[in-house]
Amino acid sequence: MDVSDGQRGLTVANRGLPEYEALQERDGTVTIALTLLRCVGWLSRTDIRTRRGPAAPSLETPGAQMPGRWTFHYSLIPHGSGWETSFQEAHRFARPLRALRTDRGAGDLPPEGSLIEIEPPALALSSLKIAEDGDAIVARVYNTSDAPQEGRLRLLPWPGRLPHVVAQMVDLNEEPCLPAGTALGPADVDDGWVRLSARPNQILSVRFRTA
Repeated sequence: MDVSDGQRGLTVANRGLPEYEALQERDGTVTIALTLLRCVGWLSRTDIRTRRGPAAPSLETPGAQMPGRWTFHYSLIPHGSGWETSFQEAHRFARPLRALRTDRGAGDLPPEGSLIEIEPPALALSSLKIAEDGDAIVARVYNTSDAPQEGRLRLLPWPGRLPHVVAQMVDLNEEPCLPAGTALGPADVDDGWVRLSARPNQILSVRFRTA
């Protein structure tokens, strides 16, 4: 979450429960309230004014009171301008780089590399995964801004794999076929780059195949 006046602000990034509230104080300042734990003593209650009747059996849940010692991880990111200048740092904190040691492969690797390239920074990678049918790679991005964005992405080949030569725009079910008038189907590709046109906050998915 972020609080800013357009010239300076503070982003709070988290690992865990993403519940917060920005409280306006009488002196004009803003207090950021964070929920550390959500603790309940009953699975359902019948005396809640905002709901008629129980939502589940009325069972005590003492373990859901979350007793014990806990460790919380947050990152405070002060910044200039608006939140657009800090969300990448928050994303890196929430999804840190993970390393896995494996005995597969041999030989030297370059000092740096990438599986995917995306432009501009307002288009954030949500997932890069094997397609549900197993014969393609799906890259999903979303427009973090409240303005339309024109961008592009490309999936880079890696050793032992053929370059991906077919790209399709698909929906969240990884299907390219929707009613007429949608932007799904064959992607607009230029020299390996898939051109993207995203509405404010829109999610886009691209399916790559080798043939």
